[in-house]
Amino acid sequence: MLLPVRSYRASNRHACGLSHGECQAEALYAWTRVHLSRLQLHNFRNYPALDLPLQPGLTVLHGQNAQGKTNVLEAIYLLASGTSYRAASDKEVIRWGAPETERLARVTGRLAGSEAELEVVVADMPGLSTKRALVNGAGKRLADFVGRLPAVLFGPEQLDLVTGSPSQRRGYLDGALSQTDRAYYRALAVYTRVLQQRNQLLKAFRERDVQPDELLYWDQQLVEAGSLISSRRARCLQQLSPLAARQHERLAPGGGELQLDYETKLFRSDGGWQRLAAASSEDIAAEFRAWLRLESDREIAQGTSVVGPHRDDLLLRIDGKPVEKFGSRGQQRTVALALKLAELELVQAHTGEQPLLLLDDVLSELDEARRGALRDVVHGHEQVLLTTTDPPDLNAAASYLVREGTLTAT
Repeated sequence: MLLPVRSYRASNRHACGLSHGECQAEALYAWTRVHLSRLQLHNFRNYPALDLPLQPGLTVLHGQNAQGKTNVLEAIYLLASGTSYRAASDKEVIRWGAPETERLARVTGRLAGSEAELEVVVADMPGLSTKRALVNGAGKRLADFVGRLPAVLFGPEQLDLVTGSPSQRRGYLDGALSQTDRAYYRALAVYTRVLQQRNQLLKAFRERDVQPDELLYWDQQLVEAGSLISSRRARCLQQLSPLAARQHERLAPGGGELQLDYETKLFRSDGGWQRLAAASSEDIAAEFRAWLRLESDREIAQGTSVVGPHRDDLLLRIDGKPVEKFGSRGQQRTVALALKLAELELVQAHTGEQPLLLLDDVLSELDEARRGALRDVVHGHEQVLLTTTDPPDLNAAASYLVREGTLTAT
């Protein structure tokens, strides 16, 4: 079913509260219904080759562990996000045992509805170590590639979103924003590079005679990229917060109110993240620079940057109590599921299409009530890929047994 094509210029603001002038990605999205119609793999993980036709509705990949089910979802998410959510480095996705001259992994996806072909190539061969992203055969920067296939992933790692490290919760926000805001994705990439360079210089203060003004250039770059990241996260949280609260109430009626809070040093004594969400870019940059001056001695002593969005956290509370400390295991998993369903709504509201939903062996990790809630989402969603060790009692459009990197229709 196709929705009428409708440019985002028809509305004044995006789902994350950003104006069209603030979001450079807005003109690239239209209200169309798109799904992944074919996935092809070459030398990816345990797949020498795979050509998988896909259709709207639910596709189930079932089989024993370590057979390649999750690898299929990882490949799709690579097309969506430009990066693997499992690999520490790009070259890890290349099939183990491939000859040195053939260490090249290729993931290709055909999008029905837009007729685009997306491709990510990772090479690690003598004289060639690279990752390339292509659209219809033309090379693209990752900032111009990410978001063409909106996707939301929910797997065992996301079940630990509540109790995991702050980096996992920052990654949750970054994942949603990177697919819907290319300016954010670019700023995040710049910030990561600048932070690394700045930290190296801070470490050098203890090893050689470094003049403090050597930091000025990196400070300016850090403030510019970091201010945009902090601002967009705070504005996005304004939209995400009620969505997550509503999903939590649906999953656990009467289980208390889920509250999201963004912990940051910026405007900490002047309204916190709500002030950050409303502040101008100039005010945010000034606040950031003030904190850098205040913490300069500590940063030099520790040899690392202690101010910026890389130190922030997403705080989760039910009726004012931290879920991480006071929530039961069931409550924590309910909150994690509510956050992912809220992300699904957020991406859909921003892109105008239902993102592809990737469910990696989560049904077995949830109790019956939460499995039922997830089944409702699956049945009402445009396209879902679900992995499981046992075929679930679901009305699937297609089902495949996965065994040693081979898919057999069942």
